[in-house]
Amino acid sequence: MTIAIPCRTNQALTAKDTTSVGVISYYRGAEQFNNKVAFSSSHTTTEYGYDEDWAYDGIHPDGYTSTDAYFRDKAQYQFDVAFSSKEDDLVVGLFGRSITEELTRDYVYAAGIFESENEVNNFAIYGEKRFEGSDTMEISTGLRFERYSGEYVDNAGTAHDFDDNMWGGHVSASNKYSDNFLTYIRISRGFKSGGVNGEALGRVGDLQNDLDRAELSQYSTFRPEVLENIEMGIRASNNKNTLTASANIFYATRDNIQIKQWLTNQADVQNNSAQPIFIGYISNAPQGVNYGLETNVKYEPNSFMSITAGLSLLETEVDNINRKFTDPETWEDKIIVIQDREQAHAPSYQFHLGGNFRVTDRIEASVSLTGKDEFYYSFSHDQKSEAMQLVNASVIYIGDNMDITFGLET
Repeated sequence: MTIAIPCRTNQALTAKDTTSVGVISYYRGAEQFNNKVAFSSSHTTTEYGYDEDWAYDGIHPDGYTSTDAYFRDKAQYQFDVAFSSKEDDLVVGLFGRSITEELTRDYVYAAGIFESENEVNNFAIYGEKRFEGSDTMEISTGLRFERYSGEYVDNAGTAHDFDDNMWGGHVSASNKYSDNFLTYIRISRGFKSGGVNGEALGRVGDLQNDLDRAELSQYSTFRPEVLENIEMGIRASNNKNTLTASANIFYATRDNIQIKQWLTNQADVQNNSAQPIFIGYISNAPQGVNYGLETNVKYEPNSFMSITAGLSLLETEVDNINRKFTDPETWEDKIIVIQDREQAHAPSYQFHLGGNFRVTDRIEASVSLTGKDEFYYSFSHDQKSEAMQLVNASVIYIGDNMDITFGLET
């Protein structure tokens, strides 16, 4: 199927149609356990097309006309069967999911209609147990094993199979010294499944440069990411619970970090040999580290006033990211390796300070100050945001039939 999209309007054409059904049943009649069974099914079709000629014919000497349209058909089936103890201190279960997604792309500059099919299957077994280590200590353990497999094929001759076994879990312990003071420690391992850059592979035919095609084919798949974390924290309050505070420190390692990269053909465009192309895909960096501190304090002396404050400190690092860039002077494509750089969207500090006040039965006021340090926007370039601070203030009049709010943001 093809779709005609009017040029020179910069209007996107979208359509979505979803049909879904879900069933959940609970059984509590057994003497030793409770049971929950959940099943869901959905089918979604989407159409998305847009006019991508940023400088169309007639408005600029380098103008061109181009439309791009994507049609997707997605079917998903999922089940979850869980058994829990009557005391809710033990749960075990099975989880399964199957997703099939078909993509058709109609692009003006492609040699023909592109079609692909991506099938993904998940099957997992999981369990969690909580028990008392002493009169004041509670211990919790959990484990999840998941098999993730799939198959990708398209009419450009690309075919990929992937099959990953992943596991995650946690062990945590909390000790309640009194009603007002608690400490805890938690060791955990989590994962994010890998997959195929199906949409990017659908655009291999857009590329005129053999090196670009080889690069995109090299990153046709990406591996699962694993995060291992240890954290320790405290929670405390005064006897009247008008003052509460919490703090924790953490250290986490990330293996096979999944990062968003972009392939562009700036050099070809500069030499007037190609249309501009921006293709996003996911790749893996070998390892990264995150560690830091989080604190929060709340003071609520009465029902008319509440003050909160918090501070977070974060250090991050990522290594061995290969990134292509175009030299602005020679217009040559080069590969650089990013080493010892902060991760994207990871400001080294964040803070907040705010208060809510009930002035009268009819008038409430609030004010807050938030801020964060500069941070990298992406792994695909070295542009940074600026450090920022934001002040919000408002006064609310509460009427019998209508509320009026006056706000200020700067």
